[in-house]
Amino acid sequence: MATYHHLNNPLLPHGSLDGSSCNSFPKPFDCHESLDDILVDKSAMSDHEEGDEKEKRMVKRVMGQPYAQNLSFWFVLLPSSIFLGFTIASIGLIFFGSSGFVEQKWVDGLLPGDREYGALYSQPMENGKVMVEKLESVGYGQGTFRWLLVTIPGSFLAGLVLLLPGSPPLTSFRTMFDELQDLNVHLKSSIGVILAAWVGLSTGATIGPETAVGTIGASLGSIVAGVTRRDLRSKLLLTFVGMTCSLGGFMFSPLIGILMTVELGLAGRPDDTRISAAVRRLKGERRKTLPAGEMELMDNMEQVTLAGIACLCAWMTVQGALSKWGPNLLFPDMDEIFPEFENIFILYAIPLGIICAVWGFCYLIIQGGCRAVATRIGQRIVMWGMPQWFVTLLLPTIAGLIHGTISTYYPLTLGTGTDILPQLLILGFNSTDAIGTPEIQNGDEILSPHYLLVSAMVNSLVMGICLGFGLVGGQIMPMIFTGSLLGLSIPHYLPFIPKALALPCCAMGIATSFVPTPFSFILVIVLASGIPTNYGAAMFTTTLVSYTLLAGTGVLTAIVEKKEEILQFFGLGQVKSGSDCCAETTTHDLSGSSDEDSQGRKNDHYLNISNIS
Repeated sequence: MATYHHLNNPLLPHGSLDGSSCNSFPKPFDCHESLDDILVDKSAMSDHEEGDEKEKRMVKRVMGQPYAQNLSFWFVLLPSSIFLGFTIASIGLIFFGSSGFVEQKWVDGLLPGDREYGALYSQPMENGKVMVEKLESVGYGQGTFRWLLVTIPGSFLAGLVLLLPGSPPLTSFRTMFDELQDLNVHLKSSIGVILAAWVGLSTGATIGPETAVGTIGASLGSIVAGVTRRDLRSKLLLTFVGMTCSLGGFMFSPLIGILMTVELGLAGRPDDTRISAAVRRLKGERRKTLPAGEMELMDNMEQVTLAGIACLCAWMTVQGALSKWGPNLLFPDMDEIFPEFENIFILYAIPLGIICAVWGFCYLIIQGGCRAVATRIGQRIVMWGMPQWFVTLLLPTIAGLIHGTISTYYPLTLGTGTDILPQLLILGFNSTDAIGTPEIQNGDEILSPHYLLVSAMVNSLVMGICLGFGLVGGQIMPMIFTGSLLGLSIPHYLPFIPKALALPCCAMGIATSFVPTPFSFILVIVLASGIPTNYGAAMFTTTLVSYTLLAGTGVLTAIVEKKEEILQFFGLGQVKSGSDCCAETTTHDLSGSSDEDSQGRKNDHYLNISNIS
């Protein structure tokens, strides 16, 4: 039994009677052991018995919760995950197919003559595959001002969606990072997020689909949990499954979705990634003291198992649909035409990481500046007596006007870029000669490195304008497209860096300069491009450098903390009313949302770095 000396051990720090802080112990001590483990008088134990106890605790910790012993796993959670996989895949195919179809129709229909936007394919070969012969209407000035007939009304319609009851406030919609942080879905606002994102994608806005698809998955998971009348833990678990499935089902491998949500989950819930911890946070409860000899086991394999099964079901459904209706493109054999990897490529990846860090920093400043300008415009208009709903319609419309005008001269900025990117890579890597030249031979035209670099700059600018002025969407996929354009242009300015190295490093280096998902992004680029896997070492180096310089040094955090002073310096601070009181009108208020909708959210509409998904 424990003695008085055990309970008043002078080595225990004040306020830590449970031994949670073990720095003062002169011998190795397990911080995860409970107070009961500390108070056990092990003097009566033999060395063999003490070794058995340690082995039992180690096995429990490694194996985690025995989730398969619970009947609800087999008869509720597992069938629900399978259902979610097939359902999310079907809804996602409809979402992507319809938005892509609408976008392609009006983009081609408004071009003068018989011109088209995108790839011109060869006749199908014997194996049914087609080759990309040329990308049409992607050069400088090859767009048309007629596109404004769609980008402006489309942005207006996206703002109109945000006026629907329950829709999120302007520029303050919940992202996948928010939902992974608390595993809680606001079903009332989900419809507005999905519809607004669909409108934006259909009308060519430079936004990513990941926010809408993630919201679809999380909402369906929450709905399925409600239908099955499960407890709060099961609801949060199925919400996680739905979000993971929405990513893994539409990636090149179902593994990517699981890996990405695990990485984002570590960033959003660094203290404890267990579902039970999310339940406690949602209820506002503190961690409970466990009975003697017990410990709270990890449930990561339960999450991975259910999410993995859902991802596999969704991925098989999507691949089956693509094999029937998707383009059967002939991709070059990257293993044959890529130069052999050299160790010096690791050193070349360092300056690429520096460039990506600077680029990511500039993009976040652009997006934050656009948010500040949009907020200032909204405040002024409200002070002039205009209704708040007018601001919600005006700001996205301004974004559509600017975006449509810019895309006329730089048509590569039209849309997410996911359709053009694989076709662009085929042209740039279809032979060893093409890899060795900095420009891209596009049929009888040439896409120069200068044009690709400027297009990358303009694409970042347009994306910042679209998201800063209230269009609903993500930024991961457009950021990958921007990085790809940058990587294609860099060898012209840094000739010692091969194009085969610059492209994959920059494609993921910009996004991972502020998104802590290095492993999933490397896997995305490797599987998407088919490059040799040893190039992943250089990509990893680029990520380490870019994230360390931008996020690891605290530069971005310091800017966010000083954003009010910075905005005041540039004249973009809060507008003062006539009575010298700070106008409380923010982007949260401009859409007429209630205080309940914005409760618990930070007023970070100037530089919202949480909007990373």
